Amino acid sequence: MISAFFVFILLAALTYGYFSISLNAIILKLDTNKVIDTPLVLIFSLALAPYITSLLLHYLLWLFPNQSSLLYVFVVVSVFTLFLLISKSNIKTVLQYIFSKLKFTVKSNTGDKLFLENKYFKLYFNKRIVFFSNITLLSVVLLVCYFWVKQIIGTPISGHDMLEYAIQAKHFAREKLIEYVPNRYHIENNFFYVGLHGFSFPLLGTWEYLFSENFGVYDNDYFLRSVNGYYGFLIFCLVYHFMKKYSRFYALASILLLLSSYGFYLTLSSYHIDTYRIFMILSAFAGLAIALKYPSKISLMLFGIFAAAQAYIHSLGVFIAIFLSISFFIFYPGKFSQKALQSFVLFLIIMLFGGVHYVMDVFFGTGWIFQAIKYY
Repeated sequence: MISAFFVFILLAALTYGYFSISLNAIILKLDTNKVIDTPLVLIFSLALAPYITSLLLHYLLWLFPNQSSLLYVFVVVSVFTLFLLISKSNIKTVLQYIFSKLKFTVKSNTGDKLFLENKYFKLYFNKRIVFFSNITLLSVVLLVCYFWVKQIIGTPISGHDMLEYAIQAKHFAREKLIEYVPNRYHIENNFFYVGLHGFSFPLLGTWEYLFSENFGVYDNDYFLRSVNGYYGFLIFCLVYHFMKKYSRFYALASILLLLSSYGFYLTLSSYHIDTYRIFMILSAFAGLAIALKYPSKISLMLFGIFAAAQAYIHSLGVFIAIFLSISFFIFYPGKFSQKALQSFVLFLIIMLFGGVHYVMDVFFGTGWIFQAIKYY
């Protein structure tokens, strides 16, 4: 029998790896004018891969309920494979860029010196300490990975919000159905889902359950546990990327500042939705800046997707999306007719990539914020 951990590794490689490469390739293909720099495209792709997966599951379970778990997994994988096939000419570019960033070269220098270099930096060493420096660097990386995996395996899900998301994820997987009803109540275990947020986060757990079922593994929630740490790492990458434009010193100082915050440490060391939604909020504001500075189809699309994502993940994001949309309309360069047209396109993107959930919930479901939460 295949172990639950092995299935988690397969799922993480598929979702965090294969799906991200697919998105990276399709974004590079659509970005014909190179509006967005390559490192940011990579960060955005790594972040959007799990989100798009949850969004696809939402539409599948809503529009095509009660199908087999294998069919749902097959459709999701097929969509990302289609992205890859459409943009196959960019796959080599993506992989070359990734490996170029991971490649370190040790070159000889005159005297008793060596220098270690990659795309980010060049460091000079005495020959006698090069070996120990490499071992130390590798040890730190492995140690971080070890404690992350150890936490995922050894620390169960706890806390009100996280337990609520995890239980709802399991119900979505068992029922293979998303429906909009006034009360989301499950009679088999008397579970009443009182959350008013979108379903993106619990659907990541549903994705894990549906995937694992095909390997004879049930009740596996390692992937859902990994989401918080994964997006915490991406927050570091995003901060480093933008601060590096000023200097690498500011970039590293910003990372250290984040790490020195006890609140941020608690967020990283526990299971929660926070890093997932916070990354999307940061990216939505970054997307707004890019869309205003470099108006193009791809910048508008990515801005709309991130604005929708942070809203669909957490209901507070709806108000942020409204603020971002108003800001876009006010500051978009051009005549009123151009502002109106681009804002309408933005509205459609936000609706398609998550906003439709709240429309359905208001008119056919719980009523969202326009009704009191019951039994809370």
